[in-house]
Amino acid sequence: MLYKKLTLVLFSTLVMWTNLLSQDVTEGIKLIRNEKFNEAKKYFSSLLTSSKKTDANFYLGQIYFAEGKFDSSKSFFLKGINNDKEPALDYAGLVKVNLVQNNISEANKNQNGAIETNDDNDARVYLVLAEAYSNPQIKDYEKAILFLNKALKIDPKSTDSYILLGKIYLNEGNGSDAIKNFGNALDISKTNPEALTYKAKVYALIDNNNDAITLLNEAIAGDSAYAPAYNELAELYAKLKDYAKATEYYKKYIDISGSTPEKLKRYASMLYINKDYEKAIKILEGLNNSDQDIASALRILAYSYLRLDDAEKSKSYFQKLFELKSADYLPSDYENYADLLSKTGNDSLAVEYLLKIVATDSTRNDIWGKISVLSFKDKNWSGVISALEKKQALTAQEYFDLAKAYIFKGDKAISEVMQSLSSKLDLNEEQLGKLRIALLYYQKDLTDAKGDNQKIVAALNKVEQSVASFIESNQKSKWLSDQTNWIQEVRSIIGQEYAKADSALVRLSTKAPNLAIAYFWRARVNSNFDPESEAGLAKPFYEKFIELAKGEPDKFRKELIESYSYLGYYYYLQKDNAKSKSYWQQVLALDPENNQAIDVLKQLK
Repeated sequence: MLYKKLTLVLFSTLVMWTNLLSQDVTEGIKLIRNEKFNEAKKYFSSLLTSSKKTDANFYLGQIYFAEGKFDSSKSFFLKGINNDKEPALDYAGLVKVNLVQNNISEANKNQNGAIETNDDNDARVYLVLAEAYSNPQIKDYEKAILFLNKALKIDPKSTDSYILLGKIYLNEGNGSDAIKNFGNALDISKTNPEALTYKAKVYALIDNNNDAITLLNEAIAGDSAYAPAYNELAELYAKLKDYAKATEYYKKYIDISGSTPEKLKRYASMLYINKDYEKAIKILEGLNNSDQDIASALRILAYSYLRLDDAEKSKSYFQKLFELKSADYLPSDYENYADLLSKTGNDSLAVEYLLKIVATDSTRNDIWGKISVLSFKDKNWSGVISALEKKQALTAQEYFDLAKAYIFKGDKAISEVMQSLSSKLDLNEEQLGKLRIALLYYQKDLTDAKGDNQKIVAALNKVEQSVASFIESNQKSKWLSDQTNWIQEVRSIIGQEYAKADSALVRLSTKAPNLAIAYFWRARVNSNFDPESEAGLAKPFYEKFIELAKGEPDKFRKELIESYSYLGYYYYLQKDNAKSKSYWQQVLALDPENNQAIDVLKQLK
């Protein structure tokens, strides 16, 4: 923020001048130092017709410069040059404006004017010139240091010169020299709040947070009206994620310095993180919407209403945010709006907004997890699979979701080709049952083929033969005419989804070896590879599930009934009536009115 950066630079000249100038001007300087710019402007404007008009023009130029209003700043500096007997400070002030407006020739001209009219060899003139070149937009630190050395040669006890030197070294990343110069200022003025605050800033940057807090509290103890110390304390506590204290100190900062739209937005953002959503909303809805940067305000309003479950208001602010043409959208904008869309039942659009995040940040693998959940809710099995394959490092739940997505996709593919043939041949229930078995065997043969084209063709031929075996005479002509196209559908639609599901379940069992439900679903997958249960491919998995789940019959009642029923039927096929009977009795123990178990047990007597 230009406003904030320039304000900090302006503060460097205030303390020394308070000592040198009359008490009338001292009061105005304190207003500037504590960021009460509107009050300071009124104060210095009242001096324009007094004997202090020289100071008034200069300080009004400084205030408007700090606010980023460079034309107004320039106007007051020019008035000072034209009307003041000692215009050196005003020339130096103009250099600041010239540099930020990239008018180098005028900056050089006014720099010369400042030096040439500095008849009293006033250290302050060199200090203002140093400010100009150390400005965050200019960063000509070498020249700034040159001017500060001249200021210190004139006034070796200039605390402001040492403080500005410290700021320059801090901006250059030289913490040692920064602390040294803030220390020099404190040697001259032990309670100087600005020096204490900036020394604390260095400590905070190197995570010496306790000492930083101590220094900031010393600054406040020495001058309870020094607003920047409260600001730094608030930001430090925010860094430490103590948002209760951060909001407490930022409120004090605003109370002392006065509110501006930027300060209120920052305060609201802290309130939001502290989960004080209603207060954040109250502050931001009171702001003027014509404020130049409303994106941050709209963002916090949208987020806050979302957290308060006011979907309608949240959506209205999100829409206003996304209508801003020049706004830089954050990943959290898309993520929070996706949450809102999902809560209001629009999962497919929520996925679109989440995709905007991974399109710009490939490291956000967690977003693929969110996309998979929404796709699962929407029964978009391909979407689930695509998202989780991209996420790669999966949780146990995600492996489970991936497996089920493959199973449901495989089921859908088989249903699709069954429906296609049935619509052409008007198949009956018995024929549909046989067709399903044929297609399940094809899916197993396809997996076993491992891409071998000859084996795939052989598997397709088996499907053709199976269908031909149950086609009735009145269906034969239609079958012959549609046979080739339908077989091509089988090849293009049915894949190896069940095998991929089994693979995902193997990984799930590796990750969670005692998760009973994983073995139950593996049993279901393998029963699709063995639809007539002759090979007993599902048997070991149903047995493992029973081993892990039998102690919780209420939780797994349906699954246990299915497992016992499968094993009962398997042993029935194997003509092991004793074992078959024992499993069917287990079914009846869980479901005394299970007709299938009752009928089979009658046959086994």
